[in-house]
Amino acid sequence: MNNNQIEEKTIVFMERIGYKDTQEYIDVIDIAKKLGFTLGNATFIDETDGFITIDDRKGNLLGTNSSMIIGVNSKLSIEWKRFIIAHEIAHYELHCDKSQYSLSYSHIEKSGKNKKDIEADHFAINLLMPRDKFRKKFEELENNLDYRNKISSIAKYFMVAESMAENRARELRMC
Repeated sequence: MNNNQIEEKTIVFMERIGYKDTQEYIDVIDIAKKLGFTLGNATFIDETDGFITIDDRKGNLLGTNSSMIIGVNSKLSIEWKRFIIAHEIAHYELHCDKSQYSLSYSHIEKSGKNKKDIEADHFAINLLMPRDKFRKKFEELENNLDYRNKISSIAKYFMVAESMAENRARELRMC
């Protein structure tokens, strides 16, 4: 899939889950719960940032009463936890064959990315910072703010890391 197709899938997904443009930021925890996921913090012995596990044949994955789990590294900031949850939701929406019984992905930010992880990253960014809302908010910021302060303000507004907001601004050619 190309970025435009992924963005379109994100828009359709947001409409399906009842996203309202009046919300300040996207509540990915609420979205994950609406989809049926149990969420949790996890401690990893390697550099894993998060994972998604689905197994419809089992009702108690990892000692929970759920067949769908998203776990995030407990050491991450809230901004990165939100991204990881959005990334794992993206795997569910883009790569999960709902007719199959299981799916399992883990996310390591520092490692090389395969096509599915790149797609999931793009979906997550579109979910957390929708194009039109990002453009509008960026343009609303006072003109007397320098670029760094605009990025910082917009990152806080969308509850994402500054690097994510900067990448989104670059992608949308706003810098």
